Amino acid sequence: MGPPIDPAAPAVDLYGEGSRKYRRTVYTHNEWVKHRSSDRFVNNISTLVYSGIYKNIGKEVLATSSVAVFVWAWNML
Repeated sequence: MGPPIDPAAPAVDLYGEGSRKYRRTVYTHNEWVKHRSSDRFVNNISTLVYSGIYKNIGKEVLATSSVAVFVWAWNML
């Protein structure tokens, strides 16, 4: 059972809390070896767009990045 779900909440909000029950909290040896792999950085960057955090704050990151690019371009003039 999880937190009560508001039917009026946007689907993005439901994803963040709805996926919580599927998260693992215990590592086995195989997961630990994968976690400590030297290729983990490449793997983490390549799967960034599928991240639940990215899905929840994607609009804010896009807005902040857009303002930063605008300010950078303005200062280059």
